[in-house]
Amino acid sequence: MDFGLFKEFNASNIFMVLLVLGLIFSKLISGFVAGKLVRLNNKESMIFGSISIVQLTTTLAVTFAAASLGIFDNVIVTSIILLSIITTLVGPVVVSYIVGGSSKQG
Repeated sequence: MDFGLFKEFNASNIFMVLLVLGLIFSKLISGFVAGKLVRLNNKESMIFGSISIVQLTTTLAVTFAAASLGIFDNVIVTSIILLSIITTLVGPVVVSYIVGGSSKQG
């Protein structure tokens, strides 16, 4: 992981932030839609989407394979690693918040 990318804020850093946020959002939305397809209510679908955020092992494996073949540059590899770290830390907090909110209502 190349931390040198953080020394100055330029187009690469903007791309990295947008990539991480976009991937988190797409994982959440795809999980939510999958929950709705199996007829879960909105809160259950949101829990389903939140849980799917942290499942990135295949993404990491593909990222490192692509980087070793020279397909991905350091910006993309760093973005994917940051995505994994952030979602591993934030995912359980989001699920806890959603589940905690539903247990207080019921």
